[in-house]
Amino acid sequence: GMTLTQIYSSYVDAKDELQQVREENASLNSYLEQIEQELTEKAPALQKLRRDYDLCLQNYEQVSQDFKNKFDECEELRLEASDAVTQHRALERENKRMKQLTSDLSQQIKVLLRECEEARGGVASTSMSYDQSHDTTDSSCDVDNVTSSSQVISQHLVTFRSIEELQEQNKRLLGVVRELSEERE
Repeated sequence: GMTLTQIYSSYVDAKDELQQVREENASLNSYLEQIEQELTEKAPALQKLRRDYDLCLQNYEQVSQDFKNKFDECEELRLEASDAVTQHRALERENKRMKQLTSDLSQQIKVLLRECEEARGGVASTSMSYDQSHDTTDSSCDVDNVTSSSQVISQHLVTFRSIEELQEQNKRLLGVVRELSEERE
């Protein structure tokens, strides 16, 4: 083997190396204690940050869900509005058709009434000419001489002087009936 000098030399080297490892170990322990102390000091702040982060995640999820719900609601309202516009247009077309139909039927009724009157041997009046016996300024229609509502109805709503007047009376009467029905409901 080894000589005594070599053994001593190895011993000194090992001792120096052990000293160096001990110093390095002490330095590392000191550094770890410093880190541990910093973590201990910062632990409440780190815990608060973690709680804030978790709360932010929850808020984000809630806001995301609210946004999705509002977006879906907006889509539904957009579809409803589109349907309402389509329905409105359809109703406008139907209204226009009904007005035209009313006008056409009115003309047909006028022609039929004229033909009926002429078939009876009378002369059908198509103008708003009034003769003296039916004039509303006649003293028999004067408000002072009216004795009952029945008489007013007979004088103003039952009789007519021309086809146009009959049609106008019918329009007025239908309007009154609809008004009374709406008030009753």
